[in-house]
Amino acid sequence: MIRASLVSSALSTFWDFNSSEEQRDFYNHLADYSAALKGGDLGLVSIVFWTISRLQRVPNPWLFSPKAFESLVKAYPGDVQITLENFDSAHTTVLDPDNWDQVDRYGIMTIMLRCAEHLIAAGRGHESIERIELKERFRVLGFCEVALRTGAIPQDENLQIMRRIRLETLTEIKNLLSDPEQQPEHIPSRFLDAVATYFQALVCADKSTSHLLQDGWLDIFDTFVPLIGQL
Repeated sequence: MIRASLVSSALSTFWDFNSSEEQRDFYNHLADYSAALKGGDLGLVSIVFWTISRLQRVPNPWLFSPKAFESLVKAYPGDVQITLENFDSAHTTVLDPDNWDQVDRYGIMTIMLRCAEHLIAAGRGHESIERIELKERFRVLGFCEVALRTGAIPQDENLQIMRRIRLETLTEIKNLLSDPEQQPEHIPSRFLDAVATYFQALVCADKSTSHLLQDGWLDIFDTFVPLIGQL
């Protein structure tokens, strides 16, 4: 029911908003949807990402094209790969300097991070949902870290969500390491490769931002370094 309601709202992105108040109301509703997320509903997560990706809209035929509508239809079932693709599109939109004012004004960063938290945890306790590869989890985590360091100084709520995303990632790693069906000899190298890519993304992000999130680095070290030491 919630997913169907969101699709109805998402369809409004095929038209221009008549006023800034109307646009604010729309993203307030989107925030409500992201706050109502339940574990396992990747379809809802995917549609939210899809909606964020359409933040920067200029009048053009694509707004009304069958291809645009088809992309929304594909988001609905919550396929893992489609959800990751919609996340990538939302991330690109959030990183665009032309969108920073709207991202900050409408709380879009908070919405995206809430959904990313659920994406990281996808599959846990839900056998019907395909689990996301370790490298993809770290890629989502890294993209969120970069997004958090982009544009306006992060709000406290976003910092708290980011901490939960890190902990979700750590939980998934521990679950993977304790899974008897996995091949233990391959897990440490996969994990360390993913961590190396993650830290490289953080360093690059810090070089291009005016707010370095020193507390964030401390939390990152506290979260992942002990596990690295065990391996």
